[in-house]
Amino acid sequence: MFRTWSMFLAIAALLIVSVPTALAQSSDEVDYDRKSDNIELVARAQFPQGTDMFFQRRDGLQRVDGRVVHGTRDYLFAGADASSAVGEPPEGTPEGIRIFDVTDPTQPHELVAVDCSGYHADIAVYEDLLIHGIDSARSNEGCDERFDPHGLNQKGEAGVRIFDISDPARPTLVAHLTEEETGTDAHNITTLPWAGVLYIAGSGFTQADTVLSIVDLTEPDFPVKIIPMQAISPTATAECHDIGVANLGHRALAFCAAVEQTFIWDVSDPMQPRHVANVVGPPESIHHGARLAPDGRTLVLNDELGGAAAAPGCLPTTNDPLGALFFYDIGIPELPVYLGSFSTSEAAAKLPCTSHFYNFIPGTNLLTIGWYKSGMIVVDYANRTLPTEHAVFTPTGGDFWAAYYWHGYVYGNSFGGGGLYGGTNEAGGIWVTQLDGVGDVNPSPYDAGVTWAPWTASDPAPGASDFSRPTFG
Repeated sequence: MFRTWSMFLAIAALLIVSVPTALAQSSDEVDYDRKSDNIELVARAQFPQGTDMFFQRRDGLQRVDGRVVHGTRDYLFAGADASSAVGEPPEGTPEGIRIFDVTDPTQPHELVAVDCSGYHADIAVYEDLLIHGIDSARSNEGCDERFDPHGLNQKGEAGVRIFDISDPARPTLVAHLTEEETGTDAHNITTLPWAGVLYIAGSGFTQADTVLSIVDLTEPDFPVKIIPMQAISPTATAECHDIGVANLGHRALAFCAAVEQTFIWDVSDPMQPRHVANVVGPPESIHHGARLAPDGRTLVLNDELGGAAAAPGCLPTTNDPLGALFFYDIGIPELPVYLGSFSTSEAAAKLPCTSHFYNFIPGTNLLTIGWYKSGMIVVDYANRTLPTEHAVFTPTGGDFWAAYYWHGYVYGNSFGGGGLYGGTNEAGGIWVTQLDGVGDVNPSPYDAGVTWAPWTASDPAPGASDFSRPTFG
């Protein structure tokens, strides 16, 4: 890790890339492989290599692009580096992170492209910190070394980068925790926002010495605790591929999808997870992720069949689907009960057909998920034994890494790329859609017409006493 401020300032000057404002686009201007009538495109921001997303709502006095504003604003932080999977982006394309103001979701405004490559650019945010996951030897601390696409999973400067985003349009690199310091690469990362802790999930599929890495984000030097996986779950033979978390009030739980099985942990003490239960079947190929629904008892696992690349297409729900979603009742976390599964209705020849990143729509029985080449899918799990397809949005050439609901809209991030999965660069980037009958379950008055006050270096720098801390809707 390095924390030399003069170096940070020099790097920060290199990171900021001017980019055009995203343009709104209507559904009738786009070609689709499949689209249901109950979902419509309201805007998009085109760029190649889209991966993960994270959202943040900020209330009160804020600083944006060096100016001071008071109001409620929404920000989208998007990973933009899938080139290990789909080939290098066009020359001159920033790789790393894209940051958008989506206060008006129909007019997303791209604040900055952070040109700091790092496959596969998993994204997490904690208060004024943006964390960037790197799972291969993709670049050095200074963000100026490009990736050798044949070096996937080689050791090097993998790990996590941490940026100060107190001004989200002017991110500043403040730390790089390398693989040597974290004990693992960072395939996926998860924050525990109530605790100020980051969990790092690596890409060790069959290693005997796999670990869980925990970063304390509340300390200025970001200390790391490394725990052998077997010390938490004795049957572990792989690292957590991804980790879902839920604070239920009376206890906090984490769900470690560890390739061959999923572990349920009690993380009421976030620095010392305690094993609660194993979820072994049904026949998932790769336990990729696990998330708890808003009802506090429906656990949803997703299978990233064959790491996506080897997926032989979708199978009918009645035939032990692979690359699918699997639903469990964990009303008693110690006794998970399998309920049912969901896969898409795509033809078996569609490649790759496998589930990926997802979240839930609060106040409903709906979840939204990126299903790679099969697009953005909304699943109705009111009947958890037989979930059904509620909506689908598959623009031609899209390959959706993630699809998330955020305050009334469903956002997808497509990596496109024109490479391994057959997508196109033109179909990459953010797609903003609106689903019939679904609004903002926690509306706040957006003040799009707010007057921006100029901010200069001679003004006092905004501090904790001047600005409200971000809130998470």
